[in-house]
Amino acid sequence: LLSEEKMHYFFKSSDPSYDIIMGIDAEENDLLAKYSFPEDLFFHAENVSSAHVYLRTKESLDLNTFKTIKTWEDFEEKLDIPKIVIKECLQLCKYNSIQGSKMDKCKIFITPWINIEKNPGTNAGTIHVKKDKYKMIFEVKKKNKLRKQVEKTKTKEVVKEKWYKKQKENRNK
Repeated sequence: LLSEEKMHYFFKSSDPSYDIIMGIDAEENDLLAKYSFPEDLFFHAENVSSAHVYLRTKESLDLNTFKTIKTWEDFEEKLDIPKIVIKECLQLCKYNSIQGSKMDKCKIFITPWINIEKNPGTNAGTIHVKKDKYKMIFEVKKKNKLRKQVEKTKTKEVVKEKWYKKQKENRNK
């Protein structure tokens, strides 16, 4: 790949109105963090390395509403995001963690993209959660059937940084 080209995985969730995007390596994860949208949810294993998984939702996420989420059902009731879509993202994140994939149970956190940041001088792929009160942690057990279902939709695409810039510009129009 040319230095300006990056590669990501794209998945279709069981609800076609939601897309799932996952970085392939640390530098690509930084690019995703930089160009994600306010309506994106971010998934990552807690205290172990994992893929950065983003769920592109339909609307910007209100942090005050997000912090009231306590269960899977709350995503559907309060944010109109089907719980199966959340579970698919959790399974992808667990499976794409070297350590997490070997564990029977792995804690995965979910936070709105607007609650993460890349601090200057940190290693590639390292992000920081701004406020823990907007971070939900779920204990995730391996569900191979569900994971395999969403894995079948995976496509690998090479994109250039200007593609992300254009996506963000078009979204902001």
